[in-house]
Amino acid sequence: MNIPELSIRRPIMVTMFLAALLLTGIIGYRSLALNYIPDIDIPVITVQTIYPGAGPSEVGTQVTQVIEDEISTVSGINAITSYSLENASIIIIEFGLHKNPDIANQEVKDKVEVVLNDLPTAAQTPVTQKFDITAIPVITLMLSGDIPDVELGLLARTTVRDALSQVPGVGNVELQGVREREIHIEFDNRTVFENSISLPQVAQILSAANMDMPAGNIRDGRSDLPVRLAGRFDSVADLAELEIPTAAGLRPLSSIATVRDTGERVRVRTTLFDNEAAVRSENTVLLSVLKAPDGNTVDIALGIRDQLQGLTEQLPAGVDLRIVNDQSIEIDDTIADTLLNIFLGIALTSLVLVL
Repeated sequence: MNIPELSIRRPIMVTMFLAALLLTGIIGYRSLALNYIPDIDIPVITVQTIYPGAGPSEVGTQVTQVIEDEISTVSGINAITSYSLENASIIIIEFGLHKNPDIANQEVKDKVEVVLNDLPTAAQTPVTQKFDITAIPVITLMLSGDIPDVELGLLARTTVRDALSQVPGVGNVELQGVREREIHIEFDNRTVFENSISLPQVAQILSAANMDMPAGNIRDGRSDLPVRLAGRFDSVADLAELEIPTAAGLRPLSSIATVRDTGERVRVRTTLFDNEAAVRSENTVLLSVLKAPDGNTVDIALGIRDQLQGLTEQLPAGVDLRIVNDQSIEIDDTIADTLLNIFLGIALTSLVLVL
């Protein structure tokens, strides 16, 4: 008995079978994660170390080579590629495809921890992480406004990033163009020479004066009370009144140096160009939303758009938050095109069968 004969003799059974297939397809379609790139887990690990103020030669000998010698003992490595740059070291470890990326990441991290004490004191703690080919922004937003850049960066780090991170499926929100607050103390060469000021000594005095630390305990009868020494500066004015030793005795810091409340130097800046409105803004922060491994790009984009409705009301006057790139639009267009092709295929097939 062939399929056409079975379909004629058992119409109810065939109809139920096709209905079950259709229901299974609908359920699978609704539960399918919609992403721009399929999840690919490759065994490639990166180790990044920041060494401020060091040149490529110092980074290569004091950081890169030390870490390379230790991690080269990990099993399953196919190749190690390292880059010793200005102020930074980047090491890329490629494993065989049979290696579990999570196990490789943990083994490399354990080896890096062994040589932490051998690295220079000024070097930051190495960051070990898996290379994720899908770690591209799902949606990109631009925060701009007519407020100081330091305040705009603080607003992006707190209010905006916290709100976007609450959207289900969001793994991380990266910021670019943020200017952190810094207090600059600028000395004149003539003043330093005339007052015999030791700049390293001034740096040590500032570090020691701006510190909160425990100072032991006080025992009062049966009570044991902890004591803390509160020494952090509450304002820039308090910092300016700090007494610094000079050749003429102790003098306030403000009398021998200029104390400015400003921001750090930004090496990577963002600029907003709006050709339609003919607007150009230098005071901007770029926010890139990355999805979690189990996140759905389309659902994340919908959640962020819903979050923006309430988030816009919390922003100060003159501050604008807009979406500049959204991957879900292309995914939606691709899905709509695929569904159209499916329906056309069904219609044409039905027409051929009728004819």
